[in-house]
Amino acid sequence: MPKIFNNPFGMLFVAVLFVALLGLRPNLSAQSPEVGYAYPPFVQQGTSTSVRLGGYDFTPDLQIMVHSPLVTLADAGPVGPFLVPPRPYWEGPRIFTNALPIPREIVVVLSPDDDCALGRVSWQVANANGVSKRGLFYVSDMVEQIEARFRSQAMELGELPVAVSGRITRLTEKDDYGFIATKTGQVSLEVFARRVGSDFYPAIQVIGPGDVKLVDEVDTEGRDLNLKFPVEKGERYRVVIHDSDFRGAAQFVYRLLIKHVATESVRLKPESD
Repeated sequence: MPKIFNNPFGMLFVAVLFVALLGLRPNLSAQSPEVGYAYPPFVQQGTSTSVRLGGYDFTPDLQIMVHSPLVTLADAGPVGPFLVPPRPYWEGPRIFTNALPIPREIVVVLSPDDDCALGRVSWQVANANGVSKRGLFYVSDMVEQIEARFRSQAMELGELPVAVSGRITRLTEKDDYGFIATKTGQVSLEVFARRVGSDFYPAIQVIGPGDVKLVDEVDTEGRDLNLKFPVEKGERYRVVIHDSDFRGAAQFVYRLLIKHVATESVRLKPESD
């Protein structure tokens, strides 16, 4: 028997070394997958739409479940690569902030029937490690546009009402949209971010004729902004959206709904004799 076992100090050393080695043992516990987001988060009723379902701890044996008999899921592809935010990275004190989780995506085709109810539809994923919690996407009766811009140019949305989905993938990125008012009055702008699973705080600016800033709001409480501003018929307006802290990541998806506010007619009471 080695001499180290012949004295109490030697036995204590061996015990401490054994405990330390146990602490270095890799964590073998299985991690269930987690759902994150759908991009675009809105799909049109009666139309087939290619959607990227994003989440965490996705594995090649992933199974997808959509909890609606009126929504068909087809053409599910393989699990994609890890979506690491591209350059530029933060410099200075910001480099010590906590890193965002890194998602992976799987591309599917979602086809809501013509009779599918409008609103939220939940989905889940499962693999050999377990089942995730539920995520969601929305079914809409509008023509749903997807962000498509050349570099920093604004995307023209056409006549109101319009709905457009996008995402802020890079640090300091700003998405820019333009539209022309078809009548004089008020326009409402509704932001869907938290409601579609995005953990970021959108900042919104609306710029009118003559580069006059009509709106400059930040969703500091994560409640999703719902704004109104005046417009004049035939004038062009720009909507700019970005993260309040100028972060960017694949999971920062959103949807904007822009429409004219209906004016209510006022009925005058007949004069009494």
